[in-house]
Amino acid sequence: LYLSETKGTGHIYVDGKIFEPKQATAFDAPGTIIETEADSHQAYVYSNGTAMYVDANTRLSVNRFVQEGFQPNSNTTEAEPSASQSDIFLWHGLGGVCTSQLVSGTTMNYSTAHATVNIRGRKIAIQTTPTETTVYLIDGDVTVRTGKSDTGGHVLVSGERAVIRPGAAGSPSTVTIDQIDKKLLAELD
Repeated sequence: LYLSETKGTGHIYVDGKIFEPKQATAFDAPGTIIETEADSHQAYVYSNGTAMYVDANTRLSVNRFVQEGFQPNSNTTEAEPSASQSDIFLWHGLGGVCTSQLVSGTTMNYSTAHATVNIRGRKIAIQTTPTETTVYLIDGDVTVRTGKSDTGGHVLVSGERAVIRPGAAGSPSTVTIDQIDKKLLAELD
């Protein structure tokens, strides 16, 4: 996990140590916790070419990231260099993901307290608060699931957002899917 840009203040927790974010530093991704404070942001690049943006007042955990050895390919930078598996938990705030073309066998899951987002590519933003999670699909392909019983999930198409709110005790979560406002879509992009 390579820190390509940092603005403002925050903390990175790796192997029981706390680091101040410094541009052009790298960390072993699994187990890393990233926190940003007000008026801050950080941008990271994984070894598979995926970019991750962490907005102000955000906390996330990289629970898992493994990647197979790089495979020779057809001289393209559009595709991921080898299959990878990642599981990220977004505690609060806003995170953005931008991927290359993911290869067969890759899994990329971003979770919050309310939903799991299976990302199959391109540009996604996820925002979560204690009361709801919003998934913005700027471009690409994702499935949003709200729990173990939501086996099929909700497939979004480019330009859509899903707002997930937990149900009352014993009730299922509600998922509302609609178009992202054009101005907001441009800001997220």
